[in-house]
Amino acid sequence: MDFSFQHRDPLNEYRWRDMTGALASVAEAAWTYGGPEKSLSAQLLSPHWKLCVAVERQWRQGRVEAASVRLLGPVLKPRWQAPSQGTEIIAVRLHPEAAAGLVDCVPGDIADEDVDIGTVEGVASVRRLAEQAASAEAVTAELLKLCARHAATAHTTPRVAAAARLIRASGGRRSVRLIADELGTSERTLHRGFVAEVALAPKKYARLVRLQRLLLRADELSRPDWADLAYAHGFSDQAHMSSEVKALTGERLTRLHSLRRFGLATP
Repeated sequence: MDFSFQHRDPLNEYRWRDMTGALASVAEAAWTYGGPEKSLSAQLLSPHWKLCVAVERQWRQGRVEAASVRLLGPVLKPRWQAPSQGTEIIAVRLHPEAAAGLVDCVPGDIADEDVDIGTVEGVASVRRLAEQAASAEAVTAELLKLCARHAATAHTTPRVAAAARLIRASGGRRSVRLIADELGTSERTLHRGFVAEVALAPKKYARLVRLQRLLLRADELSRPDWADLAYAHGFSDQAHMSSEVKALTGERLTRLHSLRRFGLATP
């Protein structure tokens, strides 16, 4: 499987590629962060409800000193991290309803945690490739094969999976009531199923999806028109958007934007 990254973040620390085709039903994107001899800025992890199957490796003097395969849990509590020089993370970001096909858990089981999954079938080959100092692209291709093999065993019910897809397709802007109507169920029934299988209320999931879409769009702009962004992402006005970002991340929107785009803020 040939693979290449298409996008870079403003700090040139992340590279990623959005998923297309069959894998788009399982994963949102593949990404890599850091690398050999790179010094990385401190960063604030903003809340999201995604799980990442990730290779973490540490480089020293051009050699891989250590490598592991981990499951990075969703983030509910914003937290700072300051990786050491030479840290590299290579990951596939799974949709929450697809995660159970790879590991026997729902997202809430490992919220705000990272866990080793070295015993999962197929992981050993990914780790060996990483230890051999293969490129981030080659390791990503192997991770995608692993995710594709396990995706077929995901046991989320079709209605919950469809609701999650519709929430993402609308960028978190469409009401859960309308989604429930489209799926031929009640909002209460959908809520109950979503909480049981995704471990988060659908309305909270929609809020986190909208937050991430907003932040990614703002990352592209050196001087965002915040009023336009509020309208584009379904907020009633700029004040509503600002208060929502503060409630979810603990940071003012403008400070968070400066951190993500320019690396100006520190913990």
